[in-house]
Amino acid sequence: MSTRFSSILWQAKLPIIMVIVVVVLVVVTLRANEQRHCRLACIKEGFAGGAWSKPLIGDGECDCVTRDGKKVPAPR
Repeated sequence: MSTRFSSILWQAKLPIIMVIVVVVLVVVTLRANEQRHCRLACIKEGFAGGAWSKPLIGDGECDCVTRDGKKVPAPR
């Protein structure tokens, strides 16, 4: 009986784990896309070697870094 219960439990865990993996991959991909847009905006405007930053969480604005090290809002 124990083997059957563990088999049923494993069958239930597998789809849940797969869903979690897919969600994490989607979030990572969207985050990378946001970072790319931020970097390209800074490079296009000629900031110091394309230096840029974006908050890790939330919809924070993208910042570019000037040659003297100051952060300024990235152009839209």
